[in-house]
Amino acid sequence: MFEQLWGKIAPASAKGRTPLAQRVNQVMSGFFVAAPLAGVLYALVNLPSDKPSGKDLALLGGFYMATALGITIGF
Repeated sequence: MFEQLWGKIAPASAKGRTPLAQRVNQVMSGFFVAAPLAGVLYALVNLPSDKPSGKDLALLGGFYMATALGITIGF
């Protein structure tokens, strides 16, 4: 029964993939979403100058969310 349901709700790109290929796809997608934010946070912590203010962090979060929503809506 689950196989019949999965066949109806699975995206076309997921049909015919092995479970390993699907898992690799999920892990890579998660990496490409989390890596840029992790890089920015790492850079903020290791800045040689003054630490960023709350305004800087709010701008970072706002622009990051705007970009993420724009990519999601455009995709």
